[in-house]
Amino acid sequence: MWRHRVRSAREEDAEQLLRRLLDGALALGASDVHLQPLGEAVDVRYRVDGELREGQALAPGEWRRVVAVLRLLAGLDLLDGLHPQDGLLCVSGYTWRVALLPCVQGEKVTLRRQGGLPDRLESLGLESEVVGGVRSLLEGCGLLAITGPASSGKTTTLYTLLREVVAAGKSAISVEDPVEQVIPGVTQVQVRTRAGFGFLAAMRAALRHDPRVLAIGEVRDEESTRAAVRSALGGHLVLCTLHAGAAGEAVERLVEMGATRRQVAVALCGILEQRLVRKPCPSCQGAGCSSCGGRGWQGLRALARLVRGLPYAGHVCADGQRGDVRHDQG
Repeated sequence: MWRHRVRSAREEDAEQLLRRLLDGALALGASDVHLQPLGEAVDVRYRVDGELREGQALAPGEWRRVVAVLRLLAGLDLLDGLHPQDGLLCVSGYTWRVALLPCVQGEKVTLRRQGGLPDRLESLGLESEVVGGVRSLLEGCGLLAITGPASSGKTTTLYTLLREVVAAGKSAISVEDPVEQVIPGVTQVQVRTRAGFGFLAAMRAALRHDPRVLAIGEVRDEESTRAAVRSALGGHLVLCTLHAGAAGEAVERLVEMGATRRQVAVALCGILEQRLVRKPCPSCQGAGCSSCGGRGWQGLRALARLVRGLPYAGHVCADGQRGDVRHDQG
């Protein structure tokens, strides 16, 4: 750690350069910073309201020093350049989730800013009908899947639900890989697959601690699917996120990842399908001004639709035919 040794001038310069990159992201209101090696330079892009904006490129020498100091500050393996790595970086009072991905050109780095979480569903901008439907599902059991494409706010919605559960005096345990943000009152478990502590082992251990609600950060493979479905069939309320474009695709994804149609039909209590859409700039109402950089929009809001599960015969049949599904739309 920095406090245990004297830093060199090169390390000090690299840390200052990293801080300038992140300060630039904060000034733009960016949610993500993408650092992509491209031959003789490193491309810097900021994600603002779902759109990538170009930043000032880094020279290869600067890039190597930035990656080295980034690994150190985020607690990553300094020597392992062959495997993806995830960590957390705290700079100037902000926390960033760091993801390193080895590629042909070197290593791609993505940093995602962790902001304050809403404490109620209404703060997400969801329609009152959707909010009421989701809250009614929180009183029961089964699997509630939050679906949508990448960067559609699924994790924010999941964490907001967990905050509501804790505020209501219920116990909640989440199993994640990685833990993206610490939620006070929630027992968050980090999966460590290389150490033999996967989703199934973590969920089995969590069940011995009397949780009212279980959460899986993301269902993305056979093991996490089995863990989510089995726990829901065991009478627990299980919350999860799932990459899928629509509610019907979410069902198919669960089947593709190892669950039977009968298990999915019985386990699912609901699917919350959501998207993020841009909001018109409040200063110019879409015309374009200096406040929004001439783009006409500023900020994002969530659009969601809740699909509530029905008894087995009316949901997804064993032979693959679909019956009627009731929709609560927002």
